[in-house]
Amino acid sequence: MTDSTSCVSSDRLWYSFLASSLVTFGSGLVVIIIYRFVLWICCRKKKCMQVSNPCGSKTNVDPKHFMKTSDPEIGWMTEAKDWAGELISGQTTTGRILVGLVFLLSIASLIIYFIDAS
Repeated sequence: MTDSTSCVSSDRLWYSFLASSLVTFGSGLVVIIIYRFVLWICCRKKKCMQVSNPCGSKTNVDPKHFMKTSDPEIGWMTEAKDWAGELISGQTTTGRILVGLVFLLSIASLIIYFIDAS
């Protein structure tokens, strides 16, 4: 007598893989949209609260004051993006190692898939 709850090895559950991938993609997209919406709301309020010159007189402003220097202040988000871009670029040693590791893991999973299928 066979158990009806056991999985048969010939059953392919492609739809569960597709559903989990779509749920992961959709939830990531929702998180990004919510984050962007919150930033949009916060930045809009800051722009509305700009203060003009109360005296109404024009002052002499040195134009060199507004020029970019060689070392501008960079936020942590920009630094993280730059670091991640350099890390996976394949032009640095670390990037080459990571790209090679991902390639080897992909080939290994393909080999395991074919061994398991036979």
